[in-house]
Amino acid sequence: MTAALSLHEATVRRGDVEVLRGASLTVQAREVVGVVGPNGAGKTTLLRAALGLARLSAGRADLA
Repeated sequence: MTAALSLHEATVRRGDVEVLRGASLTVQAREVVGVVGPNGAGKTTLLRAALGLARLSAGRADLA
């Protein structure tokens, strides 16, 4: 089965600050995934990186 969404070792920087470091995630077609964590943990940045809305400073994002 092909991954519908894949994020591998993604890093997102805002200025000098790494707001997401080394995140990896694979979601298969028809799979439901939840991401939980406290405020400021990088949940929204993770989603934005996976969808190509945040520029990665390292890593790879693939959206099928």
